[in-house]
Amino acid sequence: KLQNHHEMAVAAPYTAVSYTQTRFPHTSLVEISLSCLGLKKMDVLSMSDPVATLFSRDPLTNKLTEIGRTEVIKDCSDPQFQKTFVLPYYFHVDQPVKIVVEDYDKAGKSEVIGVREVRLGELVMSQKPVLKPIHKPGSDKETGILSVYAEEVRGAKYEMKFSIRGVKLDKKDLLSKSDPYLLFKRVLGDGLTQLVHKTEIKDNTLNPTWAPFTLKSNKLCGGHLSAPFEIHCYDWDDDGSSDLIGVTTPTLESLVNLDGSGQKSISLELINDKIQQKKGAKYKNSGTLELCTDLYEITSFPDRL
Repeated sequence: KLQNHHEMAVAAPYTAVSYTQTRFPHTSLVEISLSCLGLKKMDVLSMSDPVATLFSRDPLTNKLTEIGRTEVIKDCSDPQFQKTFVLPYYFHVDQPVKIVVEDYDKAGKSEVIGVREVRLGELVMSQKPVLKPIHKPGSDKETGILSVYAEEVRGAKYEMKFSIRGVKLDKKDLLSKSDPYLLFKRVLGDGLTQLVHKTEIKDNTLNPTWAPFTLKSNKLCGGHLSAPFEIHCYDWDDDGSSDLIGVTTPTLESLVNLDGSGQKSISLELINDKIQQKKGAKYKNSGTLELCTDLYEITSFPDRL
């Protein structure tokens, strides 16, 4: 178990931070998101099933406290974890955080892929994802790259409701139609993105309709309506892997009626760069997404958190 790999680890709730708060009142909260690149394969017959755990080290007692764990992502060497973590940030205080990336095993024999400790102040001041190599405990051999992004928690000004259906998506399976799902990703710069939302999988259809959902503007584009974000459409396979159908990169500004006149319907083309390069001028798209959107302004303070 994780506690076996970390000295002085304390189970949640976050008692160590409560002690620190009596000495260093925090001035803000930060939200941490995690992803990895090029994780070492730990399984013989398949890729690893990574899960990441975040610990905070108390600057006064040096104790580690488990803040939480991400979801498990099956058969993936470049996981983007959707679950995020909120921590108090104390100015002028050394606040190390420790991230443990493991290969999950249902039998309880999870194996550590790599570990990294970074300082929260470095993450906050960077204002962009910080890339760090990870190593197995006691080894200097790199087992992957960890991407950590910390952003001050701010209130969302807008909330957006999405109703989406796919039309004539590419068929990716040999004996059946595709099993499509969508990933919404925030663009962070330097070619890096952050997973914000994942829809349900729709079985055996090229014209899926996904359940409506809402997203806050600060999660999707940092509150900037003109900032682009990405929508990825994938075909899910039984072995847990996925095949890319196509990608579209809209802005919230392009998807809504900013004059408050109500819902807006728009069609977006899904583009698969590899297929486009292969087919050249004959390529049109890999299907379309039909979106019906509505933008709501958040006015009450509690809703902004």
